[in-house]
Amino acid sequence: YLPGEEKVIFHSHFFSMVFFALIVSIVLPTIKEESLKARVREGIVLFVTLVFGAVLAGWLMFLFR
Repeated sequence: YLPGEEKVIFHSHFFSMVFFALIVSIVLPTIKEESLKARVREGIVLFVTLVFGAVLAGWLMFLFR
């Protein structure tokens, strides 16, 4: 890492999006739900929804460009 260079954590937009979905799907159910079972279920549903929705939106933007 040299001065003036940009430090990049992920070189792929997909991995950045999956990382974001993972963080959101951990934090939001922790704040929202009371029981562990509900937190896990909500986290999984939220993660799958975020990733699937982003991939679907990407494909739609690719098809209608």
